[in-house]
Amino acid sequence: MPLTRTLPYADVELALTSWLQAQLPTCRLVTETPAAFTVPVVQVERIGGASRFTLDAPRVDISTFASDRQSSLALAEQVRMLMEQILPGTRIGNASFGAVFCDSGPSWAPWDNTNVRRFVASYQMAVHAG
Repeated sequence: MPLTRTLPYADVELALTSWLQAQLPTCRLVTETPAAFTVPVVQVERIGGASRFTLDAPRVDISTFASDRQSSLALAEQVRMLMEQILPGTRIGNASFGAVFCDSGPSWAPWDNTNVRRFVASYQMAVHAG
Protein backbone atom coordinates (compact mmCIF):
# COMPACT_ATOMS: atom_id res chain seq x y z
CA MET A 1 0.00 0.00 0.00
CA PRO A 2 1.51 3.38 -0.98
CA LEU A 3 2.27 5.81 1.79
CA THR A 4 0.61 9.18 1.34
CA ARG A 5 0.98 12.19 3.56
CA THR A 6 -0.20 15.72 3.15
CA LEU A 7 2.32 18.19 4.51
CA PRO A 8 0.86 21.31 6.07
CA TYR A 9 2.88 23.92 4.18
CA ALA A 10 1.64 27.45 4.59
CA ASP A 11 0.59 29.55 1.62
CA VAL A 12 3.37 32.12 1.99
CA GLU A 13 1.97 34.48 -0.66
CA LEU A 14 -1.43 34.56 1.04
CA ALA A 15 0.10 35.01 4.50
CA LEU A 16 2.42 37.82 3.41
CA THR A 17 -0.19 39.70 1.38
CA SER A 18 -2.66 39.68 4.27
CA TRP A 19 0.01 40.71 6.79
CA LEU A 20 1.46 43.45 4.58
CA GLN A 21 -2.05 44.75 3.82
CA ALA A 22 -2.54 45.32 7.55
CA GLN A 23 0.83 47.11 7.75
CA LEU A 24 0.30 49.18 4.56
CA PRO A 25 -3.44 50.00 4.53
CA THR A 26 -3.14 52.65 1.78
CA CYS A 27 -1.60 50.17 -0.68
CA ARG A 28 -3.23 47.48 -2.77
CA LEU A 29 -1.59 44.07 -2.14
CA VAL A 30 -1.64 41.52 -4.96
CA THR A 31 0.01 38.28 -6.05
CA GLU A 32 -0.60 39.00 -9.73
CA THR A 33 -0.65 42.45 -11.25
CA PRO A 34 -3.94 43.27 -12.96
CA ALA A 35 -3.95 44.69 -16.49
CA ALA A 36 -4.78 48.13 -15.12
CA PHE A 37 -4.31 49.35 -11.57
CA THR A 38 -4.02 52.48 -9.47
CA VAL A 39 -0.79 52.94 -7.51
CA PRO A 40 0.51 52.33 -4.91
CA VAL A 41 0.59 48.57 -5.35
CA VAL A 42 2.73 45.90 -3.68
CA GLN A 43 3.06 42.51 -5.39
CA VAL A 44 4.16 39.41 -3.44
CA GLU A 45 5.38 36.47 -5.52
CA ARG A 46 6.97 33.23 -4.36
CA ILE A 47 9.78 32.37 -6.76
CA GLY A 48 11.07 29.13 -5.26
CA GLY A 49 12.88 27.94 -2.17
CA ALA A 50 13.58 24.67 -0.41
CA SER A 51 11.28 22.80 1.92
CA ARG A 52 11.85 20.01 4.44
CA PHE A 53 8.93 18.41 6.25
CA THR A 54 7.19 21.33 8.01
CA LEU A 55 10.06 23.81 7.53
CA ASP A 56 9.71 25.90 4.41
CA ALA A 57 12.44 28.22 3.11
CA PRO A 58 10.69 30.24 0.41
CA ARG A 59 12.28 32.88 -1.79
CA VAL A 60 9.88 35.75 -2.36
CA ASP A 61 10.08 38.72 -4.72
CA ILE A 62 8.26 41.83 -3.62
CA SER A 63 7.61 44.53 -6.21
CA THR A 64 6.46 48.03 -5.33
CA PHE A 65 4.67 50.19 -7.86
CA ALA A 66 4.18 53.96 -7.57
CA SER A 67 3.75 56.96 -9.82
CA ASP A 68 7.38 58.10 -9.49
CA ARG A 69 10.77 56.57 -8.78
CA GLN A 70 11.22 58.14 -5.33
CA SER A 71 7.80 56.98 -4.08
CA SER A 72 8.34 53.44 -5.36
CA LEU A 73 11.77 53.26 -3.69
CA ALA A 74 10.41 54.68 -0.42
CA LEU A 75 7.66 52.04 -0.41
CA ALA A 76 10.21 49.30 -1.17
CA GLU A 77 12.34 50.43 1.77
CA GLN A 78 9.29 50.49 4.03
CA VAL A 79 8.50 46.90 2.98
CA ARG A 80 12.14 45.89 3.61
CA MET A 81 12.01 47.30 7.16
CA LEU A 82 8.73 45.45 7.84
CA MET A 83 10.06 42.18 6.41
CA GLU A 84 13.41 42.23 8.24
CA GLN A 85 12.50 43.89 11.54
CA ILE A 86 8.82 43.19 12.24
CA LEU A 87 7.91 39.93 10.44
CA PRO A 88 10.36 37.53 12.20
CA GLY A 89 8.56 35.86 15.11
CA THR A 90 5.12 36.62 13.67
CA ARG A 91 2.44 33.95 13.26
CA ILE A 92 -0.02 34.40 10.38
CA GLY A 93 -2.64 31.68 10.05
CA ASN A 94 -0.75 28.38 10.14
CA ALA A 95 2.59 30.04 9.28
CA SER A 96 5.20 31.03 11.86
CA PHE A 97 7.88 33.24 10.34
CA GLY A 98 11.46 32.91 11.54
CA ALA A 99 14.51 34.67 10.14
CA VAL A 100 14.04 36.87 7.07
CA PHE A 101 16.97 37.94 4.88
CA CYS A 102 16.92 40.43 2.04
CA ASP A 103 18.93 38.61 -0.67
CA SER A 104 18.67 41.43 -3.16
CA GLY A 105 17.78 44.91 -1.98
CA PRO A 106 15.26 47.11 -3.76
CA SER A 107 16.36 47.88 -7.30
CA TRP A 108 14.62 49.61 -10.17
CA ALA A 109 12.98 47.30 -12.71
CA PRO A 110 11.36 48.36 -15.97
CA TRP A 111 7.59 48.23 -16.36
CA ASP A 112 5.54 48.37 -19.56
CA ASN A 113 3.44 51.31 -18.37
CA THR A 114 5.74 54.34 -18.44
CA ASN A 115 3.48 56.13 -15.92
CA VAL A 116 4.39 53.57 -13.26
CA ARG A 117 7.74 53.03 -11.54
CA ARG A 118 8.68 49.64 -10.08
CA PHE A 119 11.27 48.46 -7.57
CA VAL A 120 11.89 44.77 -6.78
CA ALA A 121 13.55 43.11 -3.77
CA SER A 122 14.09 39.40 -3.02
CA TYR A 123 13.75 37.79 0.38
CA GLN A 124 14.67 34.39 1.84
CA MET A 125 12.85 33.29 4.98
CA ALA A 126 12.18 30.39 7.28
CA VAL A 127 8.53 29.44 7.76
CA HIS A 128 7.25 26.73 10.08
CA ALA A 129 3.79 25.36 9.35
CA GLY A 130 1.36 24.20 11.97
